[in-house]
Amino acid sequence: MPDTGWLAPTAYENYSNVAFESVWITDGGGVIIFFASSGTETVKDFSSDTISGTVTGAEVYLQDTYGLSNAAGSLAIQLSKDGGSNFSSAKSTGALGTSAGNNETLGGSSDLWGLDWSGFTDLDQLKVKGTENGGQLVASDFVKMKIYYEAEYDHRINNISNISSINGIAVANLSKVNGV
Repeated sequence: MPDTGWLAPTAYENYSNVAFESVWITDGGGVIIFFASSGTETVKDFSSDTISGTVTGAEVYLQDTYGLSNAAGSLAIQLSKDGGSNFSSAKSTGALGTSAGNNETLGGSSDLWGLDWSGFTDLDQLKVKGTENGGQLVASDFVKMKIYYEAEYDHRINNISNISSINGIAVANLSKVNGV
């Protein structure tokens, strides 16, 4: 099944009660800190590419994400496929622990996050929102996402009965075409 590969955001918006808001879009750039029960940030501009096919799932990867002072810290993650007009229900990381180096993956190749992806093509409409939801301080280094889809192919069979030659050779003189 094709996928977009990991897409990294290049911009952020709508942040509140966080420190170092610009680093969540930079791999290895330091950690953003989400303050207890109210820290939130949305990242965007994952890609200007388009896909042609039916979306089958979405996955979000949180790199080096952990509770700063309490293992109960967690993040709620939501996706938008329409530029932020609507977001999915939140998926929670669960308790993150306090060890730096903890990585979390939410969603997967068959998880649509409760969204109707019909007609979706523009990767530049994707947004990911993170909100602290464990009542603790949470640190996270980097976020990225991947979209899985079934590619659309042209399955039409063309009528070949009227072909008289292939590459200048009379069809009657051909015993095999592509081994057939």
